[in-house]
Amino acid sequence: MLTISNYRLQYCADRVIPEKAVHLEPPCCTIKSRNTTRGIKMKICSTCKQTKSLSEFHKNKHCKDGHLCSCRICRGIYAANYQRTTKGKATQKRYEQTEKGKATRRAVLKRFYTRHPERKNATTIVSNAIRDGKLPRPDTLQCHYGNHPAQQYHHWHGYEKEYWLDVVPVCKDCHIKCRKKIA
Repeated sequence: MLTISNYRLQYCADRVIPEKAVHLEPPCCTIKSRNTTRGIKMKICSTCKQTKSLSEFHKNKHCKDGHLCSCRICRGIYAANYQRTTKGKATQKRYEQTEKGKATRRAVLKRFYTRHPERKNATTIVSNAIRDGKLPRPDTLQCHYGNHPAQQYHHWHGYEKEYWLDVVPVCKDCHIKCRKKIA
């Protein structure tokens, strides 16, 4: 059976917690219940070491206080860095191939196209033009911004109806850069 002291020794493996200190909370999950601001409980983030209110921590029922040790900002930075690694990309790809991942992707696209119907219409018109032979496939062309093979079309003028077929072939990297300049 796993006792609280064993749990704490596993949880804070880099620290040795004496048996007498079992009732104490490890420093990575410290709650300053006396340090309150108008009744708001405060907690120290284990990553950035700043004292923040509990509302700035994700909830987790497995932690003693019901919140993670790292604040939302630090968790976001960690998640973004992990997604850039090879292991993170492989994990994301495996998830996207599951039924739950496919359903999530469909829901995200549905939400996006509900908010931006002009983009859906413009993309559909370009796809139909490629199918009908009015536009060449983008992978047969060079990127407009560099000497790379193109993979997509970019609506460089915008998504208004009069510009739906006013597109340039771009590679994925250049397309991302173009979108960031617009946003």
